[in-house]
Amino acid sequence: MFWFKDFSKDFSSCIYDYEDEDITTTQRSESMNSCIKKYVSYKYDLLRFFQHFQRLVEDRRYEELKAEFKASQSSPTLSFPVEILKHAANVYTPKVFKVFQDELCKAYDCALHFNDEMGTISKYEVIPYGKNWKHTVTFDSTNNVTLCSCKKFEFAGILCAHALKVLSTRNVKSIPAQYILKRWTKNVKAMSALNSQVPGPRVIMLK
Repeated sequence: MFWFKDFSKDFSSCIYDYEDEDITTTQRSESMNSCIKKYVSYKYDLLRFFQHFQRLVEDRRYEELKAEFKASQSSPTLSFPVEILKHAANVYTPKVFKVFQDELCKAYDCALHFNDEMGTISKYEVIPYGKNWKHTVTFDSTNNVTLCSCKKFEFAGILCAHALKVLSTRNVKSIPAQYILKRWTKNVKAMSALNSQVPGPRVIMLK
């Protein structure tokens, strides 16, 4: 039974790459543990375990493709009609768009303090609403490179609320190209759906 819990914890950490401020690692592990239990049991031998685990992967992938197809027939609802959110709706898949929109909403409640400036690089301190800690964000005006000490983009591939707060302050109206990862875009999802119909080895990524 212990190996099952350990597997669930390790698998959860593979799926959720970054540490969110509102969700703990323990909560994620418990959620994933509950999901896996619906398909597999600690009583299974290794072969049977992977057979059932593959079914879990396929079911999740099928549900994701259904959701993506449904969403492709309509436009996502914007919380507020700002340009950067419109841009996100045009390029991101529905699930990733929702994550981005949530981060943008958090950004508007963040407090921002200018810290320092050296040439084209500005440094800010961003404090999330209701929190007692701060993150340091640097912004390069020559190429819109925005780096945050929380490292969310490096781990999850989505700009954090702190970086978005700075981009908004600097009047950046669209997501800088270097922060749009291909794996989160609509076009890549469409190609993945087509490729899944072709026999051959494939890699499935859960989110």
